[in-house]
Amino acid sequence: MPLFSQSGSRENNFPGEPSSAYTPRVIPEMLLFDIDGVITEPITGNVELRVVQEIVALLDKDDPVAFNTGRGLRWVTQDILPYFEKRISKRNALRNLCIVYQKGAFRITYSESGELKAPIASPNIILIPTPLRNEALQLIATKYAKTMFPGEEKEAVFSPQFKPNANFYQYKADQEKLVIDLQTMLHRHNQADQFRIDPTRIATDIEDKQLGKALGAQQVLVWLQEQRLQPEHFIAFGDSKLDIGMAEEIHRQGFPVEFVFVGEKSQLEGMQFPFPLYSTNAFCEQGTVEYLTMRKNGKRL
Repeated sequence: MPLFSQSGSRENNFPGEPSSAYTPRVIPEMLLFDIDGVITEPITGNVELRVVQEIVALLDKDDPVAFNTGRGLRWVTQDILPYFEKRISKRNALRNLCIVYQKGAFRITYSESGELKAPIASPNIILIPTPLRNEALQLIATKYAKTMFPGEEKEAVFSPQFKPNANFYQYKADQEKLVIDLQTMLHRHNQADQFRIDPTRIATDIEDKQLGKALGAQQVLVWLQEQRLQPEHFIAFGDSKLDIGMAEEIHRQGFPVEFVFVGEKSQLEGMQFPFPLYSTNAFCEQGTVEYLTMRKNGKRL
């Protein structure tokens, strides 16, 4: 059952409110972005300013936008959000932005005055146990230091990353070995039922099995409900087949959605989806630019 209905009347009311008290503001479209490889260049991490400008234009029009990333809060607040904060025409327009991070474990938003509020945690998420984290850190330091570093600090995810300036092909070979080592470690700590290993383009995550882009999409829908906003259509952007979980969850909740895929087309071979999926000609953040430019001109891929 959707968190709110598509007709404009919500199925489940806020606690203590009669149904007549809920009058959502209908939004024709809402955009939902992964960050790595969608807003940024995947290897260097450089932010694509043309994407920033398009998102800022939406925020300035009081349209909601959401980010759904596996990254941690420090990286988001230090390396990503300043690009938007510097370009927004009115500070309070930032209240239209929802940032879900650590694969749905937490979300953070801005106040009416444009200041970051305290993070909100998803319920029932298990954080990485200290003994498991310490052993994984030791493994990276002793066996994989040439191609990886421990990565940013995250409460819910341990995420060793590709080391800047390392050989990327050697990194990918090491990543395959690391996945085996970490799986063995999970079994030794009796944590294989609770946690999983998720290798991505530039990181290898240990995480609660509940985490993922679908959980992140759920958190965005909760935020929209809280804000009494009702998009009629969603557009989700990602560069990995795991990002498709965003669109799958929105579709499962009963809302029209399309997915814009900016990654390697080979990832999608043999896959079928119950919603439109568009694969851009350009790659990663340039694919996002391609789609947003066409959208701005009233076109679709």
